[in-house]
Amino acid sequence: MPSYVNRPISEKLELLNYFFSIESKNSDRDIQVPRDVIHVFILSINISNIKELEYAVRTACANAFVRSLRGDLNDLSISIDDLPIPYQGIRHLGGHDAVKIDELIGTRKALIYDKELGLLDFAKNESDDLYSKIELEYAQLAERGIEQDDVFEAVRNYIQSYIEYKPLVEKEDELKNLSQLETIVSSEVVQLVQAFVLTVQKELNRDLNPTAYYGISLHVSAMIEQKGSLNRKLDNDTIVKVIRDYPVEYAQCSKFAKQLEGTFQITVPIDEIVILTMFIIESEKKEDSLRPILLYVLHGKGVAQSLAESTKMLTKNLQVYGFDILLEESVENSYEKLKEYIEKIDQGLGVIVLYDMGSIKGMLDKIRSETLIKIREFEIPITMIGMGIARRCLIENDIDSVFHAFNMEMNQFYQNRDQEKIIITLCYTSEGGALQLKHYIDQYSRLGYRVIALSVANKEVLIEEVMALRKTYQVHAFVGTFDPKIMGIPFISIKDVFEQPKEHLDKLLMFMPVAVNSYDYEKVYRFLEEQFVYTSIAKVKKVLPAVLDEFNFYYQLTEEQTIGLFVHIACLVERSLSREAVKKLSKEAEEVIEKFPEDYKHIRKIMRTVERSFKIIIDDVEVSTMIHMLRKL
Repeated sequence: MPSYVNRPISEKLELLNYFFSIESKNSDRDIQVPRDVIHVFILSINISNIKELEYAVRTACANAFVRSLRGDLNDLSISIDDLPIPYQGIRHLGGHDAVKIDELIGTRKALIYDKELGLLDFAKNESDDLYSKIELEYAQLAERGIEQDDVFEAVRNYIQSYIEYKPLVEKEDELKNLSQLETIVSSEVVQLVQAFVLTVQKELNRDLNPTAYYGISLHVSAMIEQKGSLNRKLDNDTIVKVIRDYPVEYAQCSKFAKQLEGTFQITVPIDEIVILTMFIIESEKKEDSLRPILLYVLHGKGVAQSLAESTKMLTKNLQVYGFDILLEESVENSYEKLKEYIEKIDQGLGVIVLYDMGSIKGMLDKIRSETLIKIREFEIPITMIGMGIARRCLIENDIDSVFHAFNMEMNQFYQNRDQEKIIITLCYTSEGGALQLKHYIDQYSRLGYRVIALSVANKEVLIEEVMALRKTYQVHAFVGTFDPKIMGIPFISIKDVFEQPKEHLDKLLMFMPVAVNSYDYEKVYRFLEEQFVYTSIAKVKKVLPAVLDEFNFYYQLTEEQTIGLFVHIACLVERSLSREAVKKLSKEAEEVIEKFPEDYKHIRKIMRTVERSFKIIIDDVEVSTMIHMLRKL
């Protein structure tokens, strides 16, 4: 049987209806499931089988049931937050699968499951109404509090995907060329649209992609069949925004609409003109959405292409390709075909290549020099590893001998390389929270470090897993809810991660100071630079802001205290480096330290950073002075 992920959309929806109907009956509550939640259940790649789907539905209903008890509600309303964390996610508007779901559930904002009757009022064969679908998408996104510009962008993407998907499904043609298009659309429409596209390209001085050409042709054909309109209206805000933000594009489409009216004796309303304008806008924006290409280049028939298809399915990124190097083909032929393929898929921003054997690197170097295409490559020697183990198996019959011998070879192989750095995210009870933290770092960090999620529930198991990872990687830091305190690996709290702005995430991960207060120390730096002989101001800039932030955490300093303490510590460093004679600890200083032991401990702990950074020793006299300053004694 196929996995849940690979089942048809219609079958997934039937399973979802079945499980929600059961939970409605068991809970003795009517259940309302918004369409965005339906999308998450159907499109989630983390729900791999029917048992997991049943678990996700039951968990969501249980969470909604608890909420209904607290709010004294009679019915259950499911939200995305009710799902188990690994299954939560926001759907990507514009995907073909999303359009298929909308085709099945129609224009409803939610599906309702009656405790006695099951799914209510579910029409499976609704008329195709592009306008109502657009209006519904617009309204739902706006209701979720999304910024208007983002709503508009999402609706444009939805229209693009709808027009791409709908004709392909209904006509079962790929529209690869003009003759194929004319089997669906009249030649008169094709010629008019062709002239219109050429005019737009000339007037706007930019190229439109073929998708816009096909989409406009199909849409105009449908307009003519419906005498100009489906008698539905777009939201006024949408119309106003298009006309206001894209006046030139709208003017071109308005002229085209007048031409259609004269040719086909129809009336084209403003709604249709806005839709046509959206086609032009979407086509214009394609250049902005260009991305680097990922290309797998591997030995063996179907290997690279299969891996590329899996990557596409898991990431929803269509800019992933695979090129198979056939073992029976000559190196010269493989090179020419690979070069031609890279030239074909490159969009101008370069190609990242994952390859399996060193001979491919020579090909890539040559292609790079001949074509000037930006090519970046990573060697993933899976084929070499397989060949090495296979050869060992031919001469050894003991599995442990094969394993250990080859393991030694691989250790030697990796010793000759710089180890890749990784970040390990942790949570105490399970990998769920750690996985969410991993996604957060993957999304907002630009360091390029691999992030691996682990559990700290069993420390012995964690130690084994970390030791195994350290054979291949350099563990940069732990990030999570609990510091395991193992192997001297630095720890960053999840609290620090989420309290910092996303723009400062990489500074935090690299243990760079991220100032809580935004004081301008530049005047102070300039003053100290003029006065100091032994102290590096560059190092002061790097170390002291973070030290002041730690003091502020314990003492909530005023701005005056902060600047005063900053200058005091900087001067303390200069005195220490100049070998100035150390003052003896006075009785008064001893009394202060005895009176404020917690302060003494905090200051000693914070100042260790200063001691290590500048290679100095700070005596108790200085600590006593800082207690005076902090306590305003």
